[in-house]
Amino acid sequence: MVDVVKDATAKAKLMTREYTGEDSPWLTKGDAFRHIMWNYILCKYASEVNRDIDESVNFVKLFTDAHEKNPSNAPTYAEKLADHQMDYHNNVIGRDLFVSYASYYRPHFLALKQVSCQAEKNVADIVWWSKLMSGNPAKRTTKEEILQVSRTIPVYIKDVNNVQDAD
Repeated sequence: MVDVVKDATAKAKLMTREYTGEDSPWLTKGDAFRHIMWNYILCKYASEVNRDIDESVNFVKLFTDAHEKNPSNAPTYAEKLADHQMDYHNNVIGRDLFVSYASYYRPHFLALKQVSCQAEKNVADIVWWSKLMSGNPAKRTTKEEILQVSRTIPVYIKDVNNVQDAD
């Protein structure tokens, strides 16, 4: 599964650059996009190995939750809490998208079941254009505020270069 993680991470970073034009500053809409896509792609790639939707989602949840326990580079404790909650929140959206698009199929009656789901590009278009750019992503600044947001709405904390916009 090490290759799955490396490949999914690289693909999510590449797609973030394609959609945002940069590596996506920390805590921005691009950061939210990267986390959503990272979890979707991880689930997709894991399902290609284990051929099971639930096992893939459980593996990705364990892995990404452990990753988020690493120290944040946020300057204050409150920002660290908000950063972690933002990432957990957007990770869930990526896994939920995978579950909503994944299904089982058998290429022929003697074959083992396999998992089919939407291509990364299709999901990226939905996430970027429908959820982050024309939808209503939630701009929040504290862990408590993030916890109040629906699991279907991406969360971000700040705009690029700290430019403020209205909610």
